[in-house]
Amino acid sequence: MLFKIDAIFERIGCYTFLGYILGLIPKDNNLMVWTSYPSFGDSVWIYYEYCKQEYPEKNHVWIQARKPVLEVPKDVISYNFWSIKGIAILLRAKVIFTNNNEFYRLKSRNQILIDFWHGIPIKNILNYDNALGTRIQKHAYKTSY
Repeated sequence: MLFKIDAIFERIGCYTFLGYILGLIPKDNNLMVWTSYPSFGDSVWIYYEYCKQEYPEKNHVWIQARKPVLEVPKDVISYNFWSIKGIAILLRAKVIFTNNNEFYRLKSRNQILIDFWHGIPIKNILNYDNALGTRIQKHAYKTSY
């Protein structure tokens, strides 16, 4: 059902228009948003810890997009995506890190979306897998890196 809804919105160009509208919201170059499914882990968590040490001047915020909300590790600023604060932070962030292309629909033209894909090799595998439909590949390439 979700893929049918996605296809309808794609046909009318909603993602492009939505990305343009959301691009009017000013971005905070010091705000980095992190998300990982299903928990605080995977490649995203390792890079989060690295960036927190190397770039302490940046605001590192973790957004949980799925319910139920997980227990937040110590010293992590975290918001639920479904809260007003969570949405506001996501829309103002200059850089978004994820591991499952979670926010590609909300990525604006002046944001950078970096997707770790549960491990880097999957990005390359995507190019060689003829079983994937072009619709899935199209969503995959909405990421910046």
